[in-house]
Amino acid sequence: MLLLPDGRLVAAIRRYSHRMWTSLNWVDPDSGELREFIELPSAGDNSYAGLVWHDDVLWVSYYSSHEEGTHVYLAKIDVGLP
Repeated sequence: MLLLPDGRLVAAIRRYSHRMWTSLNWVDPDSGELREFIELPSAGDNSYAGLVWHDDVLWVSYYSSHEEGTHVYLAKIDVGLP
């Protein structure tokens, strides 16, 4: 989880349903509720995301096995700071 400069909280989690995926979510600090805002390319064995804020961009590292074998990925996410 990471606190952005504008006060929003973002969490990277592994979601479970009929499948598994890596998800970025806004966290409501009062209720603790999550609201997914992006699904990262992922499936199968995936997790352990890291979050870094640098130069007004959210950087996300995570691993997933959705391609042949398991790999580490790096995503740049524009979260639209006001």
